[in-house]
Amino acid sequence: MPILDIGDSFSIDKYEFIKYCAFILAIVFPFPQIKLIRKHETGKDVSSASYVLIMISSILWAVYINIQGYVAYTILSIFVAFNAFLVLCFQFHFYYKRVNEHMLTFDQPPPPPPTIVAGAVNSV
Repeated sequence: MPILDIGDSFSIDKYEFIKYCAFILAIVFPFPQIKLIRKHETGKDVSSASYVLIMISSILWAVYINIQGYVAYTILSIFVAFNAFLVLCFQFHFYYKRVNEHMLTFDQPPPPPPTIVAGAVNSV
């Protein structure tokens, strides 16, 4: 019995429903990470190795699924790989931005030493 039945041309049974839900979740899972990276302008908490593995596995899956002849799933798999690549790009962009800002401090003259006033009492 189909879960979704739209006439004779389109129906989804429970196995296809699971398949489509898995694809949708695989496509949208990096969006919250991308949003946080952009909001905080840092990718320190992102595991680069995980996203590299996700990107490679998505590309390999896209190649396999393309050989099977499923063009739509190939495009979706490439989109997942692109999202992982986007997360890595944001991570590296904000890392190098942070490094460059730190390097600019090396060209600055040192701050003047603090002045000590005779007779001043530190009150805490």
